Amino acid sequence: KDAGTLSFTKLWVEMHSSKGAKSSILRSATGLLRTAGRAVRFILVPNTAGYFLWAGLSYLTASILLHISIPVIHDEFCTVVYTGSKCQECRDHSFLCEDNECYRSAVNITWRKEANDPSKQYFEALNGAVLNKDCTDIIKQAISPVDAIVQMDRASSSTPVNKDSQTFHCRVLQNALYLNSDMQNKGENCTNTWGTKSSDTALSCPCSSLLEEVNSKAETAIKNICGERMLTTGCSYFATTPSFCNSSSGGRRLDFVQEDEAPCQTPSSLLPDFRSVFAQQVGLSDAPARSLQSTSSTAPAWTVGQWSNCQCYDQCMPGVRTRVVNCGATECRGTQPASQEACTCYHCADCDAQDVMIVLMFTQYTQAGIALLLCPLIGYFGSLPEESLIKIGILKKLAGFFCKIFPAVEILADFAVLLMLTWLLIVVFLPPLFNLEWMEDCFEQPVLRASSLILIACWLARLALGHCAKRYTRMAPQLYSPKRRLPAPLRQIRAMINCLAPYY
Repeated sequence: KDAGTLSFTKLWVEMHSSKGAKSSILRSATGLLRTAGRAVRFILVPNTAGYFLWAGLSYLTASILLHISIPVIHDEFCTVVYTGSKCQECRDHSFLCEDNECYRSAVNITWRKEANDPSKQYFEALNGAVLNKDCTDIIKQAISPVDAIVQMDRASSSTPVNKDSQTFHCRVLQNALYLNSDMQNKGENCTNTWGTKSSDTALSCPCSSLLEEVNSKAETAIKNICGERMLTTGCSYFATTPSFCNSSSGGRRLDFVQEDEAPCQTPSSLLPDFRSVFAQQVGLSDAPARSLQSTSSTAPAWTVGQWSNCQCYDQCMPGVRTRVVNCGATECRGTQPASQEACTCYHCADCDAQDVMIVLMFTQYTQAGIALLLCPLIGYFGSLPEESLIKIGILKKLAGFFCKIFPAVEILADFAVLLMLTWLLIVVFLPPLFNLEWMEDCFEQPVLRASSLILIACWLARLALGHCAKRYTRMAPQLYSPKRRLPAPLRQIRAMINCLAPYY
């Protein structure tokens, strides 16, 4: 009997325990469903806090779009071909802009294909060449890839020529003579794979006559600077057979140039990065203190001029900018400031949209942060009972201050964004409508056109969202401001503000 009573009691406890567990699970599930329902209601049902959530997501979408599209647009602008008088309109100075199409295109192709990224083979060679003053002086005077090598060979008799300069410009000559079908194509029509030629000359071969420049003097210079097999390697690519292709001489190749093959300063393999290269070559940032340096606090300071425009081979390529650094006394206080530094040339496209888009991107990121901060703050104050606001702590006062000030900042930023978007639409779509030469390159970039339309669509969507929130929601009490009678111009301004947001 006692055993039966014990079993019944155990069974009864287990049954009720199971019912309690089921009840607990049911209560938890109900709580989760209610929370999800509140979240869905908060997102879908118009309310002031929800407005700031959707507005913040809209700002964030626009800023991410700008963040992605700006580098793409910049790369598209870098492909715009400019020559002649248009070179004078570039923001920075390029050595090759006014040179013949063969030389300029060969340098551009070599950079884009093999030197515009640290992982590419000729990246260090290009930067070492650009940051070497002796090399840039030679390139300024050269009129073709062959002439550049000839002048390097001539200069090497009196001044050591930087090895990086030799390596990069020998590669340029290879691409111009036989490696790239954009430059020459065995007497047939050339391609325009790298977009360095204008649409009118896309099928032409700008370097078709370059082989004629390789006379006996040029051949000797090329062998001295680039190696003996540099020319003979291309014999199978030429439409005609030059004299050096009949020679059976072997020798060295360009790709395996050793330090003793030509005068040079510092091997590329020993240079950590191109900025350190520059510091070592010109003796600036990493150099020891100059003889004009003084530790005395009474010595005069160095006189430093403004930085010049960036100087480089062509648009969007790495270059150097300089400034005047003087000491007006026997000794000056502190270490001598740098007179040169590395830079990157801006593109030469006739379009100022990129600068506006950068400002617009930072503005939209700021608006997104403000809106996503206001969303929980306004939602929190809206859920508080009035009794809890009788005595307000410092944190609530600070949050209330943000809720009062930040919406006005958002409105001012919206006006600024509207002005920038209007400017974008004007520079992108107006010139082709009226056949204007002003900002003529903006419309040619498809990513810029699409981005402008998407951004204005996002702005109009936020405007519609604000009207919706204003019509169907009640203004949060902490955003209320008494209406004052204003003079006529200010009334129009306030009416415009009322169109943009639900909180005025």
